[in-house]
Amino acid sequence: AVPTHVPDLSLITSSVDLSGAELELVNAQRREYRLREAVSRSELNCDYLLIDCPPALNVFTTSALIAANSCLITLQPEISALKGVKGLFDHIFQVQRRLNSGLHIEGILLTLVDSRLNIHRDIIEQVRDQLNSFRIFNTQIRMNVALKESQISQIDIFRYDANSNGAKDYMNLAKEIIG
Repeated sequence: AVPTHVPDLSLITSSVDLSGAELELVNAQRREYRLREAVSRSELNCDYLLIDCPPALNVFTTSALIAANSCLITLQPEISALKGVKGLFDHIFQVQRRLNSGLHIEGILLTLVDSRLNIHRDIIEQVRDQLNSFRIFNTQIRMNVALKESQISQIDIFRYDANSNGAKDYMNLAKEIIG
């Protein structure tokens, strides 16, 4: 874990080397449990450990779900994303049943939202109707150029532009989660 300029925030970053790890883990015993075991052995002293996963149902996502207490599902207001989220839920429920009974779904976060678009508003309404058995966060992460620019600059959004909609949205999400 590398400390950041933010008090009490450290990061463990990924690297391109991780792309070959899935092939190396194919025949490894208990490969899905490696992350949970590493986290439990670590000397991390933290209140929250966030694991960002790729949008794929692979060994990394499964490992993260096994290591986690809860998961936050991000969903773009696009029809393909809404259709694809069923597969994600099926995967999460399978992990809950077979590998991590303590896992729960924290909620659904809508991202890359452009509320000026009728299609986004319509799909958000569909999400609220079809997935109403899950917590759907009030906070939505709006489509925001500053978020893309901060990524390119490799600077967190709060240092890049603390007054941007992206920074405000993520701060509101943090407050909503922590309660």
